[in-house]
Amino acid sequence: HTSSAIFESNDPLDKVAAFYKSKFPDAAVTSSGPNHCSIVSTGNNNLVTINIQADGDKTKIQIARVSHSSDSNSSGSDKTQ
Repeated sequence: HTSSAIFESNDPLDKVAAFYKSKFPDAAVTSSGPNHCSIVSTGNNNLVTINIQADGDKTKIQIARVSHSSDSNSSGSDKTQ
């Protein structure tokens, strides 16, 4: 299952990035610069990517989440013959 959302904030990029880093303390910051930050978190059968980008006096946040089923036999392909 995949879901995504796009948000906009009046807060500066550094403040927005700090907020999401605090919400995902075990996440990896895959790239960071003066105008962007990417955060990737894996855990609880989920993959969450957060892309934060400065856009003039606004900050744009794009969040994508991919959740994996904990039922590994849901496809039915592990039948024993």
